[in-house]
Amino acid sequence: MSPIYSAHMRFKKFLLWVIPLCMAYSLPVAAKDMTLSTGIDYSSGTYGATQSTDIIYLPITVKYEKPSWSLKLTLPYIKMTSPDNTINSGTPVQTASTVSLVRQTFSGQGDIIVTGTHNLHHDLAHGFAIDLTGKIKIPTADATQGLGTGKYDYSAQLDLLKQSGRHMLFSSVGYRKMGDPDGLDFKNPWYGSIGWGHTASNTIQWGGIYELQQPVIDGNALLKDVLAYITYKITATHTVQGYLVKGLSDGSPDWGSGISVSTSF
Repeated sequence: MSPIYSAHMRFKKFLLWVIPLCMAYSLPVAAKDMTLSTGIDYSSGTYGATQSTDIIYLPITVKYEKPSWSLKLTLPYIKMTSPDNTINSGTPVQTASTVSLVRQTFSGQGDIIVTGTHNLHHDLAHGFAIDLTGKIKIPTADATQGLGTGKYDYSAQLDLLKQSGRHMLFSSVGYRKMGDPDGLDFKNPWYGSIGWGHTASNTIQWGGIYELQQPVIDGNALLKDVLAYITYKITATHTVQGYLVKGLSDGSPDWGSGISVSTSF
């Protein structure tokens, strides 16, 4: 079997902590407890096959945060056009080794994501922060249409950030416990990333990130991709973010892009 990974699923880990944490250091952010955000993400790739898998992902996210912790709930809508033997598991996979030339499109509610983050260390004086994040994927997507697996997934992630002047270095390492749908035996992958950000002004920040992830099925290549992002602070409470993704292996999409907007209150 050949695994298919989607750019938006991985980039949600990036949005989860890097941009908010960088903004907390570098951009003027109003002291608000609640943040509401939405956006759209598109990814496409053949993943070494003859037929492409195209995914549109539209999340609505509500986040409640305090100085040392935060809770976040993501309610997504997903539309996927792919070969008919593909299932979206957060790292979507083909469910058969044979090549399928039949493409199908399904859409509906995606899997709900519940995320909790605890700040282990936050030293503003020296520009250093450590976060610990846990995430649960609740299987609300329709498994009969391949939009989800019908199983729970659990993730744990450690995140580091170091700021020096207008520059930031950040990295993460995480582990995901995959739920196995009927007939499939997923491996539990380790993943990680390293990136750099630059604060160009009081309202603009941009940077890049390199990501790696183990395949969910033995015998397949590591996932590899690079991502470029830009964040613009419209007002003290309104932010817009955009990004582009380029896959570097058959386990990654050929490309992906997205934009999100958020408001704090």
